[in-house]
Amino acid sequence: MDRNNELIKSKRVRKLLVEKWQDIDGVVRCVSCGSSENIEWHHSIPIEVGGQDTFRNLVPACHSCHVAAHSWQDTRREKLKHRKPNIKGGRKYVVPENYKELVKDYIFCKIGKEELGKRWNLAMNIASEETPDAVEHITDKTWYRTLLNELNIKKVSNRLDMYCSRKHPEKQTLREGAEIGVITYMNGEVEKIVYHDPDPKTTIREIRRSDSYKMALNDYIYCRIGLKELSRRLADIEGDDMPKYLFGMTDKPWYKEHLDELGIARVVNKVDKPSAAYMAKGLLGYIVYKSGKVEDIYKNSLQVSFGM
Repeated sequence: MDRNNELIKSKRVRKLLVEKWQDIDGVVRCVSCGSSENIEWHHSIPIEVGGQDTFRNLVPACHSCHVAAHSWQDTRREKLKHRKPNIKGGRKYVVPENYKELVKDYIFCKIGKEELGKRWNLAMNIASEETPDAVEHITDKTWYRTLLNELNIKKVSNRLDMYCSRKHPEKQTLREGAEIGVITYMNGEVEKIVYHDPDPKTTIREIRRSDSYKMALNDYIYCRIGLKELSRRLADIEGDDMPKYLFGMTDKPWYKEHLDELGIARVVNKVDKPSAAYMAKGLLGYIVYKSGKVEDIYKNSLQVSFGM
């Protein structure tokens, strides 16, 4: 029994236990029946099941209650020894009937966790904009891990919410080709999922192939307009406030490809910010062709009219 434990044999420990458990009358009583007779020290969490042999784990118990406690523990341990383990886990979570279809869209990165939470609430007839606990802590749920096993998937990393949020759509940064998720399968195969615009007619790639887009870009290249006017025109074409990709435009592959089509190596456009020397000469900028020719473009001439 616990009364023979080495820790309890220490006089200092016994003194501290008495000081901790004695009542207002200075009497130590059994935590079960309240008796002050034949007090022994009992491990509230048995050592056999992971309890620690520490001062905090010792409680006073009379001899009868101490024996009963150990007898009950021994009986329960004997019963549990022959019981089959519950592989389904603890209590079942309430999930909508179509939860598999909802979660599959999340697993394969068609929607993010925020959108999954919104659809989950609709399926459960819950009038709330908050993400439910079942979705917020989805990776801890037994039914989620079971679904992954059915799909032979080991782990999912969905990054859609990192790029865009339905709470802050104005901060959306999702672009064609962005990596929005990674799926690791049971066999070790790793699949990276990239974003593709669901409507190819409105993709940036298609817009850049349009005549109106090329005309606006050509007007900038030949210094008929500056970057501000180019931004305004492209915003009208794309239906956007300000095309962010224009920052650092000269380093972008699509811009270099367009210059290649025109046989141009480099363009310097000073329409928006001309220097004093440029203003004195009426110079708007210059074009360096791949042939080595350099073409100066003046405010009153604009003699370059080809390339349209």
